Amino acid sequence: MSNLKDSILEKMSYGDYRRYAEQELGKIGKINSSGWAVALCPFHDDTNPSLNVNFFQEFAWRCHACGETGDLFSFHQKKHNTDFKGALEYFANFLGIDPATTQEEKKPAAAKKKKALGPPSQVYQYIDLSGKVIFETCRYSNPKDFRQRRPHPTKPGEYIWNLKDVEIIPYNLPRFSDSETLYIVEGEKDADRLIQIGLIGTCNAMGAGKWFDSMTPYFKDKTLIILPDNDPPGKAHAELVAQKLTGTAKSIQIVPLPNLPPGGDVSDWLNVGNTKADLLEYIKTQQPYEDHISFLNKRHAVVMHSGKCLILNEEIDPIFNRQTITFSSIPDFHTRYFNRRIPNPAAGIKGQAKEICIVTDWLKSPDRREYDRIVFAPKKTVNGCYNLWKGFAFEPKQGDWSLFQDHIFHIISEGNQYINDWILTWMARICQDPGGKRPKTALVLRGDQGVGKGVFLSNFGKLFGNHFLQINNQQHLTSRFNHHLKDVIFLFVDEGFWAGDKASEGALKGLVTEDILPIEGKGKDVIMLQNHINLAMASNNEWVVPSGLIERRFMVIDVLNDRQQDHDYFGAIDSQLRHGGYEAMLYNLLQYDITQVDVSKVVKTSAGFDQKVESMTPVQKFWFERLRSGMLQNEDRGWTELIQCSVLYTQYLEFCDWIGVRHKKIDRQFGKELKKLCPQIARKYLARTDIGAENYIYKWFYQFPPLEICRDLFKNEVKTGLDWDRDVIFDEDSFDNI
Repeated sequence: MSNLKDSILEKMSYGDYRRYAEQELGKIGKINSSGWAVALCPFHDDTNPSLNVNFFQEFAWRCHACGETGDLFSFHQKKHNTDFKGALEYFANFLGIDPATTQEEKKPAAAKKKKALGPPSQVYQYIDLSGKVIFETCRYSNPKDFRQRRPHPTKPGEYIWNLKDVEIIPYNLPRFSDSETLYIVEGEKDADRLIQIGLIGTCNAMGAGKWFDSMTPYFKDKTLIILPDNDPPGKAHAELVAQKLTGTAKSIQIVPLPNLPPGGDVSDWLNVGNTKADLLEYIKTQQPYEDHISFLNKRHAVVMHSGKCLILNEEIDPIFNRQTITFSSIPDFHTRYFNRRIPNPAAGIKGQAKEICIVTDWLKSPDRREYDRIVFAPKKTVNGCYNLWKGFAFEPKQGDWSLFQDHIFHIISEGNQYINDWILTWMARICQDPGGKRPKTALVLRGDQGVGKGVFLSNFGKLFGNHFLQINNQQHLTSRFNHHLKDVIFLFVDEGFWAGDKASEGALKGLVTEDILPIEGKGKDVIMLQNHINLAMASNNEWVVPSGLIERRFMVIDVLNDRQQDHDYFGAIDSQLRHGGYEAMLYNLLQYDITQVDVSKVVKTSAGFDQKVESMTPVQKFWFERLRSGMLQNEDRGWTELIQCSVLYTQYLEFCDWIGVRHKKIDRQFGKELKKLCPQIARKYLARTDIGAENYIYKWFYQFPPLEICRDLFKNEVKTGLDWDRDVIFDEDSFDNI
């Protein structure tokens, strides 16, 4: 091959290949990821593009119709009916290369006779466990070279200069019994240097890139420290040795020494003043070796997901700072680790590369981690499936968490024993049976900032580790893209405020009550998982959750502010929890009797009724205020059981204006909703006379039952005790109807 051809191929860029192709072939099809494109073949009457051209492989081409193939130069020769020299001249001109300045390659001169090696400057003996010399490595200094020889079996003092049929053993083998820890280096000189400082150094004969399986058994149950030379062959050799000895050695570390010059080794490192103590201290900072199968298995798995074979990646979510899973296609996964190479086990076979990507070997390995599907089954084992359940963050253990218990009783439960028991039962059920039937109730705490709502919920959530999620953005709870909820057991919505958002209301209630949770990531298929979410919310707003008149999902509690911003108080709780309190809490909750309180039924509280009032429709609020005041009309006339329909509707419109309602019901809709709240209402067409009028005028009237009956009907509708005479909207002293 001429130097001119080499110069042309070296200078040809992708743009040059493209320019030449468009010049010679006209329209070129889309180039795929491998560099191939299609075009009309100029060598036959082509109407359907059959010529493939590769822009990444020196314009390799082939025509599927006429069977012609070739490279850049053969293409030009054939198309322009010229010879190789003419093609060279054309492309030299095409690229602006002066052929006169590019000389043809000269045939290599005959190899000079090698200089005689002379006597070796150093001889390294490989001795077996019986003390017999098996073979030797001879080091020569001028010129530098290494040769292996073995003692002649019948002629003492003579050698055979090959290792044919010799079982290769490691260097310094008799010293292996002196230490459990061995230091593997690249050459005998470095091994002896380690011996000088009291460490057992060893190596294989013939340098980097070599390993003999006959040596492997000698390293069984040894602690191995591999010290690579600071160059690519040295690093590759360290990886090769580690792979070969994985499963045989007790443990392996590859320790690249710091501040080595290019090509430097452990002898160089020690010669500049580093000591044995320095080496041992530095080794402590290095991680144990992971072979590529273990490395990938720890982080990835092959999984069937929505009918596709994908790579599952275990990662840390940067937004929520918790473990999550993502998915990659196999080509993308190859690209991610394409620069992580290992020696090819099939190297030496024709067509096989010396190195391969670690993914290639992992995908073929019978030891790769793989699953049939993804499930979320807390505290269960599902064979063949990837279970999102990772367990609790702490091991249960007896201990003291009394300060946190007091906080729950005195501050969260306001000193009410029944509410305290309800909360502890609700907490204990989640711990005892996180994957079981949920009570489908949510805990909602209302109170000022700094009173301890978040202290309670966030510290309880820490028991669940990766299965606890705290959010303060409504979109993270009700958005269509909810991949972060896939493995949540306890969900804490901090400062949740819904304010009548109907779009969010359905999603919120679904999280509490639905058994199946559709999970969707951006650009990913929807998957259906079992819903194990237990929801808790905290807010300092009056209206926290949407709660209809018969709503039974939300256990709403007002939190006392007796310890508001009391840093010493909360600091003591934190200290106790960090010193065994979490373990003790989990231990007690796992032992707690959850049969005494039915947490599927919420306790009726004034805070809960506030949510119902906030969630009422304008008609419901209007009727509630009429019942509280005991007057049907705005004038102070007491309870008049008969009122003109238009008058009551006008008062409803005025009430809506007063509370800022823009969208009001028409009179017919108003009447229908009022009838639901008070079914005994009758609508009558009656005559009446206005003062000063001589004729009767007929109008539509509402006929109401007595006030007590109307109030009882409303109490039955809202399922809440009300003391109308004292103007108390809820009597919290009675819990007999929960």
